[in-house]
Amino acid sequence: NAIAGVELGDPELAATTSAGLERVEELLHREVTSGYQFVTETSLHLIDAGGKRFRPLFTLLGAFVGWLAPHVGAGAASLIVAVATALVAGWQRRLAALPARPAGQPPLKVFVYDSGEEKPFTSGRYAMPTAIVEAAGGRNVMDDLPASWTTASWEAVAAAEPDFIILLDYQTGSGADTLRRFLESHPLMKLTPAVRHHRYLKLQYAELTPGPANIGAVEKLARALYAPEAE
Repeated sequence: NAIAGVELGDPELAATTSAGLERVEELLHREVTSGYQFVTETSLHLIDAGGKRFRPLFTLLGAFVGWLAPHVGAGAASLIVAVATALVAGWQRRLAALPARPAGQPPLKVFVYDSGEEKPFTSGRYAMPTAIVEAAGGRNVMDDLPASWTTASWEAVAAAEPDFIILLDYQTGSGADTLRRFLESHPLMKLTPAVRHHRYLKLQYAELTPGPANIGAVEKLARALYAPEAE
């Protein structure tokens, strides 16, 4: 008879409240869906991470003074208005203010370098960095790999001629600087436009995996790609 850690005592009340919270979850998913696919992915990650949902729970319990159904929306809204909707609206405003790619210019090509020397560990089509790069107006040079995080070959990366390289900074030891020095000594990669012109961006693990930090990562990358003078 416990819901979200709250002991309700009455089995019927617990069952009805549980059903109401399921409808709240449905409404939450519907309300955070955005016209920006990238924002939708980040928002749903936060929603699906869970939480005890205390606000909608107590709104639903309060609704038993009258009748449950008209107040399910209020239960969801108490959470949405306070957190989800505000976050999504703020993210949309930030994305709308990103530096724009010049008209007629193809997207700059970006390589995401996580780790690896014999073979690079990188982001394929389905990992979050691809969505981040696209939201910033670029193209992941490894988006033809039908995988999430995966290995590639240096020959394939160099042949793609990336214009820009994201260095994943785990903040351990020399981190991203070690990756940069390796690229600048690699016989193929040192000839790519990104390495020749020293066009790198260090991003932390939290910025490249699903979560609120993704928005800041998009902003950093968009400025680096299309407004470097603002850096």
